[in-house]
Amino acid sequence: MILALTWLDARMSFEIAALIATWLALVFVTLIALNLHFRMMRLERDQAEMNHRTAYAHVHGRQLGPWFAEAGIPAPRYIFLFSANCETCKRLIEEFNSLSWTERSVIAWTDHPPPLTTVLPAAVQPVDRGARLAAELRIRVTPFFLELDEDGRIVRAAPATSLSALRPSYEATRIPVHPTAR
Repeated sequence: MILALTWLDARMSFEIAALIATWLALVFVTLIALNLHFRMMRLERDQAEMNHRTAYAHVHGRQLGPWFAEAGIPAPRYIFLFSANCETCKRLIEEFNSLSWTERSVIAWTDHPPPLTTVLPAAVQPVDRGARLAAELRIRVTPFFLELDEDGRIVRAAPATSLSALRPSYEATRIPVHPTAR
């Protein structure tokens, strides 16, 4: 009988120890989960703050009117920065004609300008000061576009992949003609 009581005592102390270990494990898992939760909340908050800053924010609001006055050309609505060996740049140049582009634009090469095999629309003017402009604006990506407002300030800047992606902004800036005014 004493052996049975000792065995029960040993079993009870083992069960108590297992219960304590289980509760400690649950407490540790809860602490780990809370720590991960708070870290995730902090990361989401930091990410939200970063999303409020726009890409190429150093370019936004910059006045380019004097730059074009110095070059002797009127300020365009769009500036496209291309490089000579860029296949996407060549595709975008061909895209000017396919979209019947009528918005005053400037094409500037960040390196040497290649010979153009495509006739550009009258609204698109090539200039040879792209390397200087890209250096001043710290733009290292081509193809790249800049959208200017009426005062010659940059309102939008991003890498360009397609001219049709610019279409919504381009169409929104056009003044609608009333049907009776035609």
